Amino acid sequence: MKFTKQPFYLLLLLFVFRFAVVTAQETPLKDSTLIYEIYDLYLSDQRCREQLRKFNNHELDSTIYKKEILENSIRTTDSVNFYRLKKITDTYGFPGYTLVGEDFSDSFWNLVQHQDNHLEYQKEVLALMKIEVDKKNASGSYYAYLTDRVLVNSNEEQEFGTQMRINEAGTSYEPKPVIDPTNLNTRRASVGLTTIEEYIQLMNTRYSGNLSKEE
Repeated sequence: MKFTKQPFYLLLLLFVFRFAVVTAQETPLKDSTLIYEIYDLYLSDQRCREQLRKFNNHELDSTIYKKEILENSIRTTDSVNFYRLKKITDTYGFPGYTLVGEDFSDSFWNLVQHQDNHLEYQKEVLALMKIEVDKKNASGSYYAYLTDRVLVNSNEEQEFGTQMRINEAGTSYEPKPVIDPTNLNTRRASVGLTTIEEYIQLMNTRYSGNLSKEE
């Protein structure tokens, strides 16, 4: 889903509301069973990641919550989710807007982004997603994110600068190595992404708990 400053549980309530609206329509263009499946996968994915984000931002009691346990929860969730995601793509290909609606198509993409231990699967989904993007049935900007994810996981330079790391000083996010940096913002604009400068600021704000304070 798109980055936001809204609290997670407010987002969750909005997500549930939109989910109810979509399923209530019962349009033949949308598969309600598949929507439920993606919805369940997405909630488990985001729940554990939100806990880690809160821990890093010092919003959780460190005497109760341990970082290594939270990180292990994410790894376990991703591992379990893989088999369900693979079954979906084997059956449906990449779930596009006409099949599950925009929100759930984007949620599926988000889940695939987190399957870094299954590079071949990410490559497979990238090819399937391209088919839907060409039909304007999936997000071109999120396709750019997955393109970069596959490139970085293949130890290659990324194209759109969406995959980030923390700089050596620990004070800011920066893009991992990218091809032709001079024309990076032009490429980003071509797929509907903001400038790299705006993206860095967004990352620094959302994940400020991971950064060191500048002296």
